[in-house]
Amino acid sequence: MTAKTLRPPSGTKPSKWFDGEGLVVERGGKTILVASASGPAIRRCKMATGTQVGPDLPIPPEFRAGPRGQGQAGRTIESLTVSPDGRYATPRSTHPSGRRCP
Repeated sequence: MTAKTLRPPSGTKPSKWFDGEGLVVERGGKTILVASASGPAIRRCKMATGTQVGPDLPIPPEFRAGPRGQGQAGRTIESLTVSPDGRYATPRSTHPSGRRCP
C-alpha cells in the first residue's frame, strides 16, 4: 500500500484545517471513509488516488459545533466505525459535558 494525500473532489490541495480522526476501509477495499473533527465531516475517498468521491456524508446535529449543534470546535468526531454489513457509519465524540455522543 502506498500513502496518498486526501483531496477534495476537485483534486485541489486539501484545506489547511483538516483534523482527521477516523478511517475505515470500506468493503471491497476501493474506498475509505475519513472522519474529520473540523467541519465536522465524513468523506468517502478513493483508495487508489485519495480523491473524495461525492459530497460529504450527513452529520447528526449533535456532532456539529455550536451554535448549530452541541459539539465543541475541534472535538466533534473523534472516531468512526462501520456496521458489519457496511450500511451504517457511526461517529463517536466527546460531548463538552463529558458524555459520549451518540
